[in-house]
Amino acid sequence: MYLPPLRSILTEPFRLALALVPFLRQLPPKQDHFAPHPGAPFEGYYTRIFTKSGNTILLIFSSVPGAKTHTHHLHFSHILRPSGSRKHQEADVLIARFPTIDDPLLQKYKSGVQSFKMEAVGDGVTATYDTGEDKLRYRLKAETEEGCIEAFAEISGSTPSTASHAKFSIKRDGQIVEEGEGVAHVEKNWGTSFPPGWTWMQGFSSANDPRIGLPPTTFALAGGKILGQRAYLLGYRSPSLKLSFRPLFTMMPFGLSTPFISERMDAKAGTAHLDICSFTKRLVIDAHAPPDHDAWIPMNCPLSNGHENEYGFESFEGVMHIKAYSRTWYGGWRFLEESVIENAALEFGGDYSFKASKSIPS
Repeated sequence: MYLPPLRSILTEPFRLALALVPFLRQLPPKQDHFAPHPGAPFEGYYTRIFTKSGNTILLIFSSVPGAKTHTHHLHFSHILRPSGSRKHQEADVLIARFPTIDDPLLQKYKSGVQSFKMEAVGDGVTATYDTGEDKLRYRLKAETEEGCIEAFAEISGSTPSTASHAKFSIKRDGQIVEEGEGVAHVEKNWGTSFPPGWTWMQGFSSANDPRIGLPPTTFALAGGKILGQRAYLLGYRSPSLKLSFRPLFTMMPFGLSTPFISERMDAKAGTAHLDICSFTKRLVIDAHAPPDHDAWIPMNCPLSNGHENEYGFESFEGVMHIKAYSRTWYGGWRFLEESVIENAALEFGGDYSFKASKSIPS
């Protein structure tokens, strides 16, 4: 059985209390949470770029400073959209390496935003992750069996973001593999320990807004097990709605449903269902991806002993059906809108994944 480190057991109840009680969340001073957190037991930066051709570019920098081996991890993949000749997605490029990632150099702006630059060197790769006040730049050069891979991406806008404009190029042995524009989801995760089980979803709607070239609807969800409980954070954004849910509404004590949340997860079938509400709003999410983790991308996750694992599996062939409701004066639910998001990301990790659970650390 996987057990979190002692530090997690001692500190997570306080962090959970801050999340659960609204006025307590105002007590800690506001800070740029996207900036590095020195001393955090694990920290990682995740970026997904969805290209206009329907492909996905995945960029990850991750560190577990206290791990004795495989302390740092760099992931880069270029995942192709299924076509008539392919039943499922496949990775044109998939790089998972364990270089050394140096301590970031920080610069603070008057706005409170901190820029920083990280460099990864070793294990056949050199890469930089460079942020400014309103831009993020990523460069990569890697030696692979297929040749020398070079990649560049520039993402405009604030970070983190569920929909930012991106420019990119990918080369193999100097020849362009793909270049152009896309939309980017940028997030950062840190904490005292990675959860023993989780699910993660993310997607952009396919109907682009012609004025800005970005999708009008986005969805992101993360959650799973923490100290015997289950809890989720999620956000839904459309031209007409902005809905966010967090504990207490999304908390499941001892994994049990409440009047505010219920879930059904089946990693082997590739399906997830959540019904979440507050006193005034409600979202019903149904997501599915290919069963049996068929062609899902294995993910090296930041466990306390490092990144030498395949603890999570992620698909970019997901389809999400999302329905939004508002509470009526007589207590029922009034339907507001429905969104269908294709080419969505769906991830199961730890004991939420039937494949990863076979290799959970003991």
